[in-house]
Amino acid sequence: MSGVNFQFRNVRVPPIKETKLGRAALFLIAWIVVMIMDINKLDKRLIWIAPIAVMAIGILPMPYSYYTLSRLVVCGCALFLMHRLYLNQDKWFCFVFGFIAVLYNPVFQIQLNAKELWMIANAFTAIVFLLKRNSAGLDD
Repeated sequence: MSGVNFQFRNVRVPPIKETKLGRAALFLIAWIVVMIMDINKLDKRLIWIAPIAVMAIGILPMPYSYYTLSRLVVCGCALFLMHRLYLNQDKWFCFVFGFIAVLYNPVFQIQLNAKELWMIANAFTAIVFLLKRNSAGLDD
């Protein structure tokens, strides 16, 4: 596994090792939190605004761990919206959000190997989140 190297004012921080087991545990915890939280008490706009915000920040040069966090946020929100759209009988967009969840999966990561490709994927994903916010009942 590759680590993440940080250097700040001539102080080198040792690499942070990431494992698939650690990412799986983090993903599982986030998924449990998303499933048990009461969406009526939470601002519903957070479910579609949060992934767009983390993808917009991802345009900047960030450490690798930020991109893992952004994958977690986008994947979790996509899974939640997929479930809401399934309940609303919108099967086609269930598959679209399922694809987004697989693409941004933090456990078994898909590598596009170019930031430009990720920027295109982020733009497509942001448009889909914006388009389907009303259908999922998340825009008050």
